Amino acid sequence: QISVIYGYYKASFNDKRIKRFKKNGITFYQVPELPYPKMFPILKLRMPMRRNLAQQVKNIIHKEKPDRIFLHGYSFPFVDQLAQICTELKLDYFVTIHGWPVQQKRSNLLIKISWTLYGLYLNKILTNAKKIICVSNYLRTLIPQEYRNKALVIPNGIDQSKLTDVTNIYNVREKYGLTPSDLLI
Repeated sequence: QISVIYGYYKASFNDKRIKRFKKNGITFYQVPELPYPKMFPILKLRMPMRRNLAQQVKNIIHKEKPDRIFLHGYSFPFVDQLAQICTELKLDYFVTIHGWPVQQKRSNLLIKISWTLYGLYLNKILTNAKKIICVSNYLRTLIPQEYRNKALVIPNGIDQSKLTDVTNIYNVREKYGLTPSDLLI
């Protein structure tokens, strides 16, 4: 059985309940995140779950008794909260990192300081993770040295050897009489 708990960033101030539904045999729990300020759209994926829902999520995880817990993302408050709940319940979790905060450390002083302080909290997530999954070898080199021994690389799910050469199937340039120098968009 598979259960998915995810943050719902389109939440409004009226969305105060976790929605449970099933689709294709998978149970989904849609947890409203705090509404993001519309003037800062970058925050729409950076908001935490509502404080009063954290205990409900903890109860759901406890009730589901998962064999494996996979958290996707790093430096997303919602994922950070899930990691904290897993730690409190003494459950192992794997965290998949899709990117690393490089730009934030090159920004203005306020962002650098904020990111440094937040990084102290984030290190606990890496410390408590059973395994850290990086989507590239390069990304693995960016994580702090002390975590690399439990980091492994699993690329983003595309097995390029299984792809066929589409130029053999359908050659657009030939069909429309285009030369190699013609721009295709």
